[in-house]
Amino acid sequence: MKNNFIALIFTAAIIAPSAGAFATDAASIKFTGKIAVAGCTVAVNDKSNNESMDMGTIDMSALSVGESTEEYRFYVDLSGCPSSIGTARARFTGTASSGGNQFFAVNGNNSANVGLEIKNLDGNIVKPNSDDNHNVAIGTDGTAKFTYSAQLVKLTNAVAASDFDVSAGINIIYE
Repeated sequence: MKNNFIALIFTAAIIAPSAGAFATDAASIKFTGKIAVAGCTVAVNDKSNNESMDMGTIDMSALSVGESTEEYRFYVDLSGCPSSIGTARARFTGTASSGGNQFFAVNGNNSANVGLEIKNLDGNIVKPNSDDNHNVAIGTDGTAKFTYSAQLVKLTNAVAASDFDVSAGINIIYE
């Protein structure tokens, strides 16, 4: 009985280390994803991130081609910005007017006759789908404010009375 027990232990000692030798297949795992830094909360005119600006009824008949209406000021407010963000700049996205790539296209009957122009605080035109060249510093309280103006520009003398709307998106780029 003692010999059987010793033989069993001896056999187990020989077989156990060699059991791992039979496992020759391998596998690998690739982990992917994105690392993001939390951004800021964006609001237009201290309200929401989807704001509508009513420019009212605009008389274009007194304007010559190339002249613009009065400016309508608006603000893009950032809040809740993490301390890792030092500055930010904006990019306005949208369709460029067929009357000039510095204007946003007006939807409706006057799409070729009128364009919307957006200017930053420095008075520089912000073209559709281009970064604004004006960076804004994020304050120690995690807030910042961009100041812009919008105005319609008469592109031709064929302007007709109609409703209009212009859609522009705002992307904030952090640095």
